[in-house]
Amino acid sequence: TANGTTHNLTHDNASGNVLFVGSTDPNGATINSAKYNAVDMTALAVGSVWAQGFYLASPASGSNTVEIVTATNTRLVMVGIYFTDGNTTTPIGAKAGSSGASGSPTVNITTDTANSIIVDLIGYQQTPTVGAGQTQRHNASNPNYGFGASSAEPAATVGTYTMDWTGTSGDWSIDAVEIHAAAAVAGANNLMMLGVT
Repeated sequence: TANGTTHNLTHDNASGNVLFVGSTDPNGATINSAKYNAVDMTALAVGSVWAQGFYLASPASGSNTVEIVTATNTRLVMVGIYFTDGNTTTPIGAKAGSSGASGSPTVNITTDTANSIIVDLIGYQQTPTVGAGQTQRHNASNPNYGFGASSAEPAATVGTYTMDWTGTSGDWSIDAVEIHAAAAVAGANNLMMLGVT
């Protein structure tokens, strides 16, 4: 996004019932609010410095705007991912975060429900390459410096999963979150990316 305090991403939500929005910022600016179609989103609050995630159950369909407002001027890399057949009552399960400065950004997450999907979000000084078993959802440079990227991996059974990336040494922050499927369709989640700006 352009340098400023208001950052917008337009989404075309055809059939999603759970929306995940990720924001990466090498400046680590405080986020005052995150809204989709003027409705407040819930912060995942994992605690990573560069990467911050938000979610909303039952988002409005059609073309709508995600708006993130930061306390100070900065540039963001944003991504929106919607899920069909998500659990709108308890959409979020486990959360985990990690930060470091090596060339091997990694976070481990222990899921609490079978047939979930894990989404991770990374802010990195270097160009990240997605790990094996993960499907990259976006990978974009920030005009200030660094990159923002995300990926997803199905979690068929309850257990510990490693979400990892590779690159040259540089500061990074990575968050991972478990998205629950609706009980009636467990294991049949359809993950689609809405857009990146």
